Amino acid sequence: MKGGWFALEQAGRLLHDAAVLFETGSYSTAAGLALLSREELAKSRKLFALWMRANRGEQVTRDQVVESIDMDHVEKQRHGASTFSIRVDESTLEILRQGREADPERYEEARQRLDALFQRLMKRSADTRHKLRLRAFYVDAAQGEDSWLRPADISRSEAQDIVIDAGNDYWQHRTPGMPGLKSDIDALNVALAAWVDKPPLPPAEFR
Repeated sequence: MKGGWFALEQAGRLLHDAAVLFETGSYSTAAGLALLSREELAKSRKLFALWMRANRGEQVTRDQVVESIDMDHVEKQRHGASTFSIRVDESTLEILRQGREADPERYEEARQRLDALFQRLMKRSADTRHKLRLRAFYVDAAQGEDSWLRPADISRSEAQDIVIDAGNDYWQHRTPGMPGLKSDIDALNVALAAWVDKPPLPPAEFR
């Protein structure tokens, strides 16, 4: 349980620093730290899930704990994210706002387009976020081109989307409530409440 909380705390620290750096105009480093915060969220979720199993009476060994968080960066990005931005054009957004009753056929077409986009994002988002993390920190040669990829080329709007998405995941997870049985989640929250000297979670506010 403590490892899960410490990982959640570190996710908040990274996200807090990302927000500070964003406000100073250091957009690429802010994006990189926000993406790293999601990797700490992945550890937190894994460790809390193991605590729930142990609390139900299962035998959980130290080796299992270590193995559960021994993930590569892509896997951490997959387990650490539950939200991401989907850009929708104004006409599609207006159709959705009006609802199915206004124009059932156009509404259904718009919904199907969004569903397809969502499925594509789900398949590629973890690998894309991993590549974004590398791009945020390191200069690299562009593939097939006589040019270079520079962290400084990450725009303000791109970094803002990354930080906001990571912040949404962090706020969602601040009160542990990952998918699971309500009895497991309640037991975890009771145990956390009884841990009176645990470190507070950073607020990591971002506007």
